[in-house]
Amino acid sequence: MPSPEVVGGVIALITADRDDFKAELINTIIELTYELDCEEKFIIEKLASSGKPIEETLEEFVANGYIQKNGDKYLVTQEGRKVFKKMWVDMGVLMEACISGGYLYYLLRKRAGLI
Repeated sequence: MPSPEVVGGVIALITADRDDFKAELINTIIELTYELDCEEKFIIEKLASSGKPIEETLEEFVANGYIQKNGDKYLVTQEGRKVFKKMWVDMGVLMEACISGGYLYYLLRKRAGLI
């Protein structure tokens, strides 16, 4: 399972143009990033570093006030936007590129009706 910083970075990416998201979307983006076969060992290690389920990380973010749970969706708070943006920047450009690729792959597959 990815580290909380990676989960926060993914949240920053997917909420750049909206306020809410589902936990499954984070899982999907990370799985698709793996599918892209990023050869960098350090990327794979970062994606699998904490051993903590994404849902558990999200509950920690709720407890910290970064997101709010609303049914099966999560809503990013103003404080969360700042924290997640910092997590995104702190990941580094190579990690950003791999996860952005996973997100674009998700969008293309969704548009093609494959997801």
